[in-house]
Amino acid sequence: MWRHIEYKGFEIHVYPFPKHSPSFPGISYWYTGYVCRPSTEAHVGGQQVFFSQPLAAFVNEEAALEVGYEEGKSIVDRTHPRPLDDHVT
Repeated sequence: MWRHIEYKGFEIHVYPFPKHSPSFPGISYWYTGYVCRPSTEAHVGGQQVFFSQPLAAFVNEEAALEVGYEEGKSIVDRTHPRPLDDHVT
């Protein structure tokens, strides 16, 4: 299920997924997400910045969610390698 927080005038949406892999016994999690302005139509291209960590393995859903929020915050703060474009701001 998608969850989101508000941060500095943006919304950070994160979806933690269970991951099943022979390399990681049991269930671990990864996440995908995006950053956008409130009330943005997220399905319209160019109005959001997507991010994900499909190769990471987090111990539970909450850990994946927290790291996803931190990655979203770094996009908003422009410290992420893929910062917000001017048209999203």
